[in-house]
Amino acid sequence: QETLQSLFVHACTSLVTDGLGFLSLLIVPLAMIRSMALATGAGVLSIFFTTVTFIPAVLSFLPSPKRKEDEREEKFNLLTRILGKISSLSIHRFSRWAVVGIFLVLGVVGTIGASRIVVGDNEPGSASLYRNSPYNVAETMISNKFAGSSPYYVLIEGKEAEGLVDSETLLEMESLTNYVKEKIPEVGHSLSLVDYIKGLNFAMFGGNPRYLRIPEKSQTIAEYLFLYSMTAFPGDFDPVVSPDYKYANIKFDLKDHKAGTINKVLTATKEWVDKNHKVQNFEFRYPGGDIGILAAINEIIRKVLPQNIIQLSSIVFICIWVAYGSYVAGILLLIPLVLGVLLTFGTLGLLGVSLTVETLPVAALGIGLGVDYGIYVTSRLRQEMRQGLPLKRAIYTSLETSGKAVFFTGATVALGVFSWVFSNIRLQARLGVILGSLLILNMLGALILLPALISIFKPKFIFKGKEVE
Repeated sequence: QETLQSLFVHACTSLVTDGLGFLSLLIVPLAMIRSMALATGAGVLSIFFTTVTFIPAVLSFLPSPKRKEDEREEKFNLLTRILGKISSLSIHRFSRWAVVGIFLVLGVVGTIGASRIVVGDNEPGSASLYRNSPYNVAETMISNKFAGSSPYYVLIEGKEAEGLVDSETLLEMESLTNYVKEKIPEVGHSLSLVDYIKGLNFAMFGGNPRYLRIPEKSQTIAEYLFLYSMTAFPGDFDPVVSPDYKYANIKFDLKDHKAGTINKVLTATKEWVDKNHKVQNFEFRYPGGDIGILAAINEIIRKVLPQNIIQLSSIVFICIWVAYGSYVAGILLLIPLVLGVLLTFGTLGLLGVSLTVETLPVAALGIGLGVDYGIYVTSRLRQEMRQGLPLKRAIYTSLETSGKAVFFTGATVALGVFSWVFSNIRLQARLGVILGSLLILNMLGALILLPALISIFKPKFIFKGKEVE
């Protein structure tokens, strides 16, 4: 009963922040991420009933720990010595500032690295699979031997039916195609109505190379199309133009779908359209195809990730503020979490690891789960200070008890996540390394940085004005 009374508020705070951390991903406009957010968020919040009812009920049937078990638990061991050294670092006048300084330097390095992170794939093939996987080997061969396997479409939208049977329109389509192919070496092939019309004109003049071009008159183009339709198979032009000649497309086959390639091809398209699109009877709409989908996902990641971190940090801040009755508590507990996120994404940026859709939930998972460690250490330290212990002894006792639990909990969860490294799916292995590293950083922040910050700033929600020096 005493255990539940003392831990109830803090356990509830931990579970709520965990659950809301997952649910915060609902702002991501991707069905896959939203489904995961609902499932995991609801699952974590449902643990509340297990924690406050089922586990205490089971423990009530178990015998009390024997004296030997208590003595073994309290025995001085390597972990206890390490935690004792950490408590000394946190209380010493100079070492505590050194701890804060080291974490600040790491935060700056993380910020620099995070600014260099690439959003989207930075390798050809599927980033979800290893380079030697059969799929990636086959895709590499296709890209090397053929035009490419990543289609990029530019839609031409006419303002009326038959609007694209126009020489000026086709000349603009041809000019855009040539510009993109010249600027982007990753473009292996292109196809549009332009190629068909040039081929018809070429055939009409007996294969004379001089006439492999767009006819000057729109009427000539209409005549070619009429003559061809008399002997053609139905649907011959379907890949490039609609039956009413109101919509058409230009298809580019790209050698890869790396973020750099996508950015270059979109930039080249925009450059040409902004400078050279003069004909008023149609509009260019882009991007489409696989490249368009990937470009949209990359844009969502680039826009939503900072929003999600800010949103989740605000949720954690408010929950901690309500639980402790102090906004200072929210700030202190957020500092290690934010530094952990910066270091994780900074490392990705410095190592050249791209940020893709599977790594999008990492920040939410890391902050939501990592805040638990700080809550347990802070709550125990507050309890020890309220019982009249001096600061040094209170920090030591907090780390020896709650700190030990935080270490084993963090290590257990992180090792479980790190085991994904052995997966044959690269996506899962990469996520395991990133999330496991973030959880370890959050644990170290709660055990090392947080006590040092409390020792320096002596927040009132813990000390209540008590003299501790």
